[in-house]
Amino acid sequence: MEPDYGDSIGYWSDRWIGDTPLNQKFPALFALESSKNVVIADCIEVTPTGMHWTWRWKSFLSSLVEANEFNALLNLIRDVKIISLEDKWKWDEGDRNFSIQHIKSLCFKAQNKVPNFPFPWNNWVPKKVNILCWRIEQNRVPTVDNLLKRQLQVNSSICKLCGEEAESSHHLFIGCRISSMI
Repeated sequence: MEPDYGDSIGYWSDRWIGDTPLNQKFPALFALESSKNVVIADCIEVTPTGMHWTWRWKSFLSSLVEANEFNALLNLIRDVKIISLEDKWKWDEGDRNFSIQHIKSLCFKAQNKVPNFPFPWNNWVPKKVNILCWRIEQNRVPTVDNLLKRQLQVNSSICKLCGEEAESSHHLFIGCRISSMI
C-alpha cells in the first residue's frame, strides 16, 4: 500500500513501508502502543513548522530494546511524506500496471514451481501408495478440514473413526488412535 493521506492504512498492521508490517518489525514498540488499530493519519500532527509523528504509548520507553526499536522506526519513517489525497493500492510488480492477465500469469508460474524438496518415490510399494503419500504431504487428501476450506457442506468436522478431534490429514494418518491400530 502507498499512503497519501493515511486515513485508511493501519499504522501498525498494514505493510505500508518496507516488506513487513510495523507491528512485526517493532514488537516492543507495538506492545507499548495504546491504540493498536490506529491509522497513519492519526499518528500525524501538522503544525506551522511541518508534519510531526505522534505516538500514544502506554508508558515511556524504558528498555534498551524499546529505545533501539524507536531509533530504527524513526530512521525508517524519516523521509515519508503524507499528502492530502486518498490512499491507494500500489502494484509492486516492476513498471507494469495492475491487470488480471498479470495475476493469472503469476498464479500459473506459482503452480508450475518445483517444490523445495522432491517427493521420494518408492519403487517397492504400489504406485497408489506413492500417490497417497504424495497427496498427504501436499495436504491434498479430501479430509473434512480440506472440504471445509473448499466451502463444501460437511455434517461434522470431528473424525469419523475416533470421534475425538477434528479430521485432518495429520490427525487421520498420524494422530488418530483408531487408524494407528489398522
